[in-house]
Amino acid sequence: MSTQRGSFARLGLIRAGYIKKLRRDRKNNQRGAAHHGEIKQMISNVTAKCARVRAEPFHWKTNVHAGSACGMAVLVASVMSLPPALLLASPAVMAQGSILEEVLVTARKREENVLEIPESVSTFSGTMVEQANINGLEDIGLLVPNLFMSRRADGFPNVSIRGLGGFGNTQGVGFYLDGVQMFSDASSRFGDLERIEVLKGPQGILYGGANIGGAIKFVAKRPDAEAFSSKVKFRAGEDDYYDVDLQANIPLGGTWAARVFGFFETDDSFLVNPGSTRLNGGTSNLDKDVGETEEFGFRVAVAGDFDERFSVYATVRYNELDGPNNVWNREFNGNFTYSDVVDTSFNPRHERDTLAGSVELALEFDRFTITSITSYTETNSDRESDLDISPEFILDLFRPHRLNVLTEELRFTSTDAGPWQWQAGVYFLEYRRKF
Repeated sequence: MSTQRGSFARLGLIRAGYIKKLRRDRKNNQRGAAHHGEIKQMISNVTAKCARVRAEPFHWKTNVHAGSACGMAVLVASVMSLPPALLLASPAVMAQGSILEEVLVTARKREENVLEIPESVSTFSGTMVEQANINGLEDIGLLVPNLFMSRRADGFPNVSIRGLGGFGNTQGVGFYLDGVQMFSDASSRFGDLERIEVLKGPQGILYGGANIGGAIKFVAKRPDAEAFSSKVKFRAGEDDYYDVDLQANIPLGGTWAARVFGFFETDDSFLVNPGSTRLNGGTSNLDKDVGETEEFGFRVAVAGDFDERFSVYATVRYNELDGPNNVWNREFNGNFTYSDVVDTSFNPRHERDTLAGSVELALEFDRFTITSITSYTETNSDRESDLDISPEFILDLFRPHRLNVLTEELRFTSTDAGPWQWQAGVYFLEYRRKF
């Protein structure tokens, strides 16, 4: 019985305290409403007084101070009438134009705010890419913490995220262009981008087991049916360096549009092959610019809607690289600096061309979207290496490489605004490589 009485007593005290709190809150609300009404009346009175001051003849010593006082009074009264949450906000939030722009990414294969994704994602918008002059893998690697990325002399990438990755191939870190993985030309140049996304950490669930270190996604700008636009960039430098970049958006009528990107880049580099005399007395007529590189490519995209629910996005791209392969400097010179001379029996070269195409179909329903991405890539690569690094023909290597990749991804993605979201899909890969 004592236990029950104690419980009833505690319940009574809790109920009495709750009733007192309700009464106190009601009084505070009434006082707040009255205070708010007084402030509104004060603003009205000050505004009317300021109107009378402005209507009077202008006198420098009186009206200037009166006008300033009126403006300050209205400002103070207006601020006093603001809710406490806004009064406690930081100046950066209150200042107009300082609110951060929403950044949307597709790291989880759906469009989301980057702040709402429970994983580490670094992203660069197309504007940032242009302003930071990002033209290659090395530039991206310098801007992202825990990311090492560079392009080897043979055109293949070296990449690692948080210490996981691969050198000379894409094992461990995947490269993607518009949702399609690139197996042979990951280090190629991809301009006219909407953004670059760097996903850190294992991405095996959505991107496959070869992405244990992370994934790097290039998202190209989609064709825009609103207006025509174009851009041309030209750069030049020493060692006969030239770079031309072309971008154009072409409306085709209705919701259809096309987008074109192309580039050409050439560089003689600083490495020189003197073509020294061999032991048999013979010499070779070699191009002295052993590190000369030429690369060009283009991408054409077409997008449009068949109706309100069914859309298509198709791309075709081509890339051709003619550059050095496995050009090594053997030793320091007498000044303890790397020599710019590579004395080999021939100039090791790497010639590679890639032709790829993809078609993305999207069908929207009331509560989910079906997306199909089909891609095909064909790469021909010929690499030459002078392994003995001498003017003699002792140990040389020629490696032809043919690669054909066919992929198909079928994805079902929920579009509900509720707390539960889901995604399911099937992925097919046919990878054929011949040496």
